[in-house]
Amino acid sequence: DLLTYESGDNVAVSAMPPDAVRRCREAWAAVAHLPRSVVHGDPRPGNIRIADGRAVLLGWDEARVDTSVFDLVTLPRRSSGLDDAQWVDALRASYAWEAANRWTEEPTYARRQLDLLRSMG
Repeated sequence: DLLTYESGDNVAVSAMPPDAVRRCREAWAAVAHLPRSVVHGDPRPGNIRIADGRAVLLGWDEARVDTSVFDLVTLPRRSSGLDDAQWVDALRASYAWEAANRWTEEPTYARRQLDLLRSMG
């Protein structure tokens, strides 16, 4: 939705500089055609428990409906199921999401994410 909307949940792209918004939207557009699902948003080791051979995700406070590449890109590359081009698109979209999502709350972190996005072209 942020391809056209100015805000959503915790994100206000209107607070970002125009060049940052353009870069973010370009990155999101590359994955916008993919199927949507529930995305955990923070699948790090501290949010994963394995018991009896089953994995359980904890900490759903950053969950949203989006394309699953946002969670897949947090996995090791070989485990993600993404090919090289998909991996790059997912990584760029993830940097864009982190930049936009944290722009007002954590500006230093957000700008680092935007710098990573810029470094990818």
